[in-house]
Amino acid sequence: MFAFLRFPFLLLLSSASMFALCRLLFIGLYSDYFSTLTSTQYWHVFWQGFRFDMHISVIVFSPILLIAALPLKVVQKPLLLKKLAYIGLLLSLIMLALTLIDITYFGEVYRHIGQELFQLTDDFDLIIELALTSRIIYTLAGIVLLILFAICYKSAVINITARQSVTLSQPIWLRFILYAAFVLFCFWLARGMIIQSRPIGYADAFKHNVTSAESNLILNSVFVIAKEAKNRQSNTTLDILTEQEKQQCHKKCVDNFQFKATAASSNNTKKNVVFILLESWSYQYIDGLAGSHYHVTPFIDSLIPKAQVWDRFYAAGQRSIIGIQAALTSTPALNNFPALGFGLELNRLNKPAEILNQHHYRTLMLQSSNRRSFNMDGIASILGFQEYYGKEDIPLVRQYPQDTPKFGWDYDSLMFLNQKLNETEYQQKPFFAFLFTGTTHEPFADPGAEFHVYPHDNADKNGFLNTLRYSDWSLQQFMQNAAQQPWYNNTIFIFTADHVLKTSSDHLHEQFHIPLIIYTPDGSLAPLRQQTLATQYDLLPTLFDLLGIGDTISTFGQSLLHPQIDNPPLMLNRGDAIGVISNSGSAVLNGEQQSELSNTSPALQQEIQQLKWKIIGAEQKLKKNQWVE
Repeated sequence: MFAFLRFPFLLLLSSASMFALCRLLFIGLYSDYFSTLTSTQYWHVFWQGFRFDMHISVIVFSPILLIAALPLKVVQKPLLLKKLAYIGLLLSLIMLALTLIDITYFGEVYRHIGQELFQLTDDFDLIIELALTSRIIYTLAGIVLLILFAICYKSAVINITARQSVTLSQPIWLRFILYAAFVLFCFWLARGMIIQSRPIGYADAFKHNVTSAESNLILNSVFVIAKEAKNRQSNTTLDILTEQEKQQCHKKCVDNFQFKATAASSNNTKKNVVFILLESWSYQYIDGLAGSHYHVTPFIDSLIPKAQVWDRFYAAGQRSIIGIQAALTSTPALNNFPALGFGLELNRLNKPAEILNQHHYRTLMLQSSNRRSFNMDGIASILGFQEYYGKEDIPLVRQYPQDTPKFGWDYDSLMFLNQKLNETEYQQKPFFAFLFTGTTHEPFADPGAEFHVYPHDNADKNGFLNTLRYSDWSLQQFMQNAAQQPWYNNTIFIFTADHVLKTSSDHLHEQFHIPLIIYTPDGSLAPLRQQTLATQYDLLPTLFDLLGIGDTISTFGQSLLHPQIDNPPLMLNRGDAIGVISNSGSAVLNGEQQSELSNTSPALQQEIQQLKWKIIGAEQKLKKNQWVE
């Protein structure tokens, strides 16, 4: 009855076996690196790895599978199936070769090969020389493994397929029902065995608090390479230096990005932290900051005189995930590297929640959007958060005139956060809670007539301002409730945004200008309006300074409490270009070319060059997987 599906299943089985054996080869060659894994962890690795293997296998073999499984006499002929089997062998050998290259490369930096693979054409002669000299053993072993696989594949797949005789005795309608079921099965495998939400991604290899060794073993080499090919920009190296600057780079490029809390604050304060990242809260729409008259942020306006405020604070980029990456890891968002949750985690990164866990903190991450939105469930696990919640976990406690929007309701998310923080576990030790809101994201949901400061429209600025009014009110309710709790006076509240509301302005200041407000109810941080230039990269070192956590971290920023540079030039990710804001002006770097210069002063040129050295130094660290030593 299922004879016409024999070859497709044999093809998938051969691929699964090939990748499983490669995983064993990883373990054998790098036994010291994987020596800490237990038998239970190995079972977990092979099961999770199987999901990634099937995901990439089905995608690569999809044309063969869809044709070979067709229950038609014109297809189910040994000659045609044999030809398809040989195509399957060719694709399998390509995948195996890429995996063997990755296995060889892994020992260099202990992460999978990615965008580096696409640089091989620039040094092809060198690669050939290495393959035939110092790496000759690896080359010969790889050739032997490819030949052995081809022999096994021919015996187990091609020969069986060539001999099979398929009789299609079932009614055609039944055959096509089985075919449809097989297609759905393949679709399920291609999604990584995930029915709803996002298909399998990088972050899934880092869930369930797995170690770096586990996650590296889970990930499929071809999957990583395919993702890097998709994410790859036109240049694999940041080409922002002139020829003269390139010659000076080994002397000038910054290579020290380490930060440690100052001696004055290196004693753990045991304070709690509530860090709220506000979707699209632009500086210009907050009356208490910009002196505007939108009348939609009365609560934040009232908080500003009681808090420390940075009036020259900027988002690291124009996407939420870049803001999250900058704020929580202080790792630079470079155009030739993927973002956090989409591949950056292949590198060693700061794991702030994990560090705080070691200092006996309770750590919690929450977002008002779906759990897998921005791969935040995986990011939470990567960074060490003990608890993570998304929209699916948040009960509605307020009635709205519409269904729950895609990015959730801020009020209900904040009330859920308050509820969690009032639980017993959070009273027994200090906590770090991170919340990412979403109601102020387009399309702008209607929170109710009481928040209609302007005629509501889900696509224009009026709609945003109404949701901003609702979000501000939600913060007020949260803070009023928190003020009644025993943990309130010992808590540091951090309010900032992921990026600005979309803007057509050509000015970098308006494209990236966001609020930063840090409030301590006990007055331990005196109210002040700061004028120091700062970005989201400064948040992690500032947080560790506030808490007196003495662990050394790597940062693209600096502590705003004890800045080493009063007004450092800032790097802003603007798609394929790099924005620069400094005390002397602003500019945009498109490769080594400069554009949108606010002036031509020598001071601005000096600060641009200073930032270039810093960027290239960070890029070199990331390429060597040495961002965190």
